[in-house]
Amino acid sequence: VKHNNISRWVLYIVGVNLTFWIIFSGYWMIINIDQWSELDDALFLIFGRPGFTVGLMFIVFPVLAGRGRYLLKFFGCQFFNILAKLTFATYMVHDIFIKLKEYSV
Repeated sequence: VKHNNISRWVLYIVGVNLTFWIIFSGYWMIINIDQWSELDDALFLIFGRPGFTVGLMFIVFPVLAGRGRYLLKFFGCQFFNILAKLTFATYMVHDIFIKLKEYSV
């Protein structure tokens, strides 16, 4: 992947298509709930999260192998640094709010 452009682009394309397919099939499942069979629902619920994770892995793997400078620049922006700090702070204090709500009843 590090030295082969074709495999890197195949991983990008497969990853993006897989994640988009999972996202939009879930959307269509919600919109057209009557048209999906129980088998369709079961297959989506079984393969939805693992498929999305594999798709993200295909997108991120070339970046971790040292390629994908545009993605590195994009995710290296100051916005993501601030967002990471805010989400971590929210994670650290959310239990306090849950406990306050729980004991205020």
